[in-house]
Amino acid sequence: MKKIILLTIIILAVHFVSFAQTGASYTYLNQYQSICSQDSGVYLSKFYKDGDTWHRKNYLINTGRLYYECTYREDENEKLYALERKYYYDSGMLYRRDIYREGKLKNSFFYYPDGKINGGAVYNNDGEMIKQRGYDTSGNILRNYYFEKEAEFELGKDAWRSFVMSNFKPVKKQVAKKGNLNTIVTDKGYRLNVSFFIDDKGNVDDIKTDTNIEEDIKEAVVSLIKKSATKWSPAIENNKNITSRKTVTIAYKVDQLSNMAYFTPLR
Repeated sequence: MKKIILLTIIILAVHFVSFAQTGASYTYLNQYQSICSQDSGVYLSKFYKDGDTWHRKNYLINTGRLYYECTYREDENEKLYALERKYYYDSGMLYRRDIYREGKLKNSFFYYPDGKINGGAVYNNDGEMIKQRGYDTSGNILRNYYFEKEAEFELGKDAWRSFVMSNFKPVKKQVAKKGNLNTIVTDKGYRLNVSFFIDDKGNVDDIKTDTNIEEDIKEAVVSLIKKSATKWSPAIENNKNITSRKTVTIAYKVDQLSNMAYFTPLR
């Protein structure tokens, strides 16, 4: 077994070296599809140009299996926009296909392992899903089917605001002037983004905040998100709970007394 795995890795390595010699680049990705070191890599991602289209292909390092691929085209401003994305089963059969028009997602499909359509969705020009439908293995329409749904705070948006108000730890920090925190400043105060993964059971992991944030503010925001663990409903894809990254905006005001600022969340 060890010889087989080693041979697979060697073949995959040679495969990528050959592409590198023709101008391809490759990176390592972790379980969350984020760029990482070779030691932490779960996927090996290859990016190259073939004719007038660009391609990205992600392979599972331990098996060499193609997991994901995307085709792009370059516009007159040399900006890439997606044409098609595909995800695959372990067997190599197509699992999901996303079709784009002028860089905007228009249609998506899920497939059963035997190639039959499991579900489909249609999107408008704003990227909003306007139609979804699922099918069983016999082609009958499924009731209460979700093609995909974002992770949500269990009790809704108002409950999330109340949670932030109740659990955001006020921070006392000396500041020179408004706007030096490298966050978005609005008429209502400060706003910063924080993203995190929510697994298929609602647990929170891999919390990341905007860069260049005061350390005390960052700690308060990370602590807030950790407290929200288990209070999230996981994202849904093809009627199954999945792990997904969620981004929320934390808004707070600054009350200055001399050179001191008190950070409390906005309603």
